[in-house]
Amino acid sequence: GSIYVLVLIAGLDLKHEAQQLSGISSSLLVQLLRHPPSGSQDATGLVLSNKIIPAVAYLRQILPMNLTALFSSSDLASWGLNFPIDASNLEASDKFFDTI
Repeated sequence: GSIYVLVLIAGLDLKHEAQQLSGISSSLLVQLLRHPPSGSQDATGLVLSNKIIPAVAYLRQILPMNLTALFSSSDLASWGLNFPIDASNLEASDKFFDTI
């Protein structure tokens, strides 16, 4: 999920570079992560497919996160969120962040 990309950015100390992205660039990055360009000549697709996506998958494996641990169950229920919310579930984590 998207939270793991943030962990990757923080862990690699890429805060400054991430802040340089405009709204269009960050939304493009999200689309690229979801659907990397295919083809052996596409440098962006190769970096995403061979480096970033495996790094995120590894983080998901070694660092399972339950987003519902951040708030009380009564708050989550009042917001209409089911729990637990696994951070590796992109749809559930997106709904979580859209809600809060």
